[in-house]
Amino acid sequence: MTTLKHGMFVNEPMGGKGILNIPGVGPVGRTNFLNGGIVHPHQVLGQFMRDQNAFINWLQPYIPHSNHREQCANAMNVYYHNYVL
Repeated sequence: MTTLKHGMFVNEPMGGKGILNIPGVGPVGRTNFLNGGIVHPHQVLGQFMRDQNAFINWLQPYIPHSNHREQCANAMNVYYHNYVL
């Protein structure tokens, strides 16, 4: 099952979207990303593109819950296939 947030993220260009627009990222994840110097979704997508296999592990310091990390990874995968490939 996908959420409205997922649908909106993967079916539109990233453009001016913020970190909170990424599925699986809530207020805690937003704060963690910002504290880590990650302010734009395209930075997260870039990390996904660098190493898709290690992406979930890379997310651990930013997104505390594993199901939220999976939501983020799934959204990045779909976005990648919709817009990058």
